[in-house]
Amino acid sequence: MKATGEVMAIERSLEAALQKGVRSLEIRVDGLKLHGVSHIDTAQLYDLVEHADDRRFFYVLELLRRGVSAAHLQKMTGIDSFFLDHFIYLIEIEQQAESASLETVSTESLHTFKSAGFQDVWLAKAMNTTAEAIKEKRTELGIIPSFHQVDTCAGEFLAETPYFYSTWGTKGDSSDASAPSVLIVGSGPIRIGQGIEFDYCSVNAAHALKKLGYETIMVNNNPETVSTDYETADKLYFEPLTAEDVIHVAEREDVKGVLLQLGGQTGVKLTEALEASGVPLFGASFDVIDQLEDRSRFYELLQSLNIPHIPGTTGMDEEDAIRKAEQIGYPVLLRPSYVIGGEG
Repeated sequence: MKATGEVMAIERSLEAALQKGVRSLEIRVDGLKLHGVSHIDTAQLYDLVEHADDRRFFYVLELLRRGVSAAHLQKMTGIDSFFLDHFIYLIEIEQQAESASLETVSTESLHTFKSAGFQDVWLAKAMNTTAEAIKEKRTELGIIPSFHQVDTCAGEFLAETPYFYSTWGTKGDSSDASAPSVLIVGSGPIRIGQGIEFDYCSVNAAHALKKLGYETIMVNNNPETVSTDYETADKLYFEPLTAEDVIHVAEREDVKGVLLQLGGQTGVKLTEALEASGVPLFGASFDVIDQLEDRSRFYELLQSLNIPHIPGTTGMDEEDAIRKAEQIGYPVLLRPSYVIGGEG
């Protein structure tokens, strides 16, 4: 069983939508290069592309980077040349970004990179700088996202459903607030270990906040959840749940606070970045969360409070874990840090 959920990405170009979709998968990929794929030899890549699995998209991109023609890949895979041409365009933009620098990149190029869906954190790696420096420069140049309302009526009637998505280089639609607002970060692509229980939390938080007089804003990317139902929150943003994407929504709505802890590890892992950006958070600070998730810090806290606990220690790699397990004595319980469920 590979998955129990799905993601949905909305953008005004295929390239940017693909990038949003990849980010939404939460497979620890900032751009379009899956870890380890660049080290696979070409002959093996051909075999992997021919026998498709969930990583085929990344294998196709890698073969295109190595100069394999779209016509050859179309014959091998059956993927329409329409899509392959867009893949090639993405790789061309990727290579342009990798050859640029923060000091020399033009406004037009930086706008092209963002319009194609590349995030600040990836551009920072490509240009050997920081994500903060990328954001600062593009903001100075007026390169900021705009948000559009999803036309659920296909232009036949006036659409009033408050669904929004981000894009670049357009004016965007307005979003008036009827009351102080709170942003709830959903649980993203539901998977084994991080499932419907977190969506239940997000939905009930929306209902409770409404009773308290707040405008509720949900950001999530899984269309098969209750949290993305049009009746759950006052506004819904279909966005990847990365720090950059969530910060854009929080800044646009000028929210009074953000609830991260209801979306499982998906939300919790954004705490440090949002806190550093000055986004107001409702709930525990990053330091408190780190103290609870870092097993060594947590045991130190228990000891300082004279709270009894079962014997335990931290292993930093496989060999270290085996050695320390032998010291404790079997049976042992293994538990990764910074993981509520779904991965690790």
